[in-house]
Amino acid sequence: LKQHLDLYSKISEEGIKNGMMGRKGDFTLNAVSTRTLGCGKNGNGAHAIDLIKGGRYGELFNYCSHDVLLTRKLFNYICQHNGVQGLHNSFLPVVLPDWMKRR
Repeated sequence: LKQHLDLYSKISEEGIKNGMMGRKGDFTLNAVSTRTLGCGKNGNGAHAIDLIKGGRYGELFNYCSHDVLLTRKLFNYICQHNGVQGLHNSFLPVVLPDWMKRR
């Protein structure tokens, strides 16, 4: 069984531990990436079904691949800076498990 880390859960957990009890959407991929990297998502996962039903697979692929790239950039940022931009211009430390740290 491979180990797994849900980056969203980890960032949210760290936000709660650090007293950053914002709104529910404050620690989404879009919100954290926008604050930290200066760019966010290019769509909304709720529309994926509509894209499939409409046969718009190219748009679906672009949406999904952008999410993967954004997640990777955020992960790399966390590895380099040990956290992300929190709420109200604060820094939010994000501690990754030892098995995930680069060697």
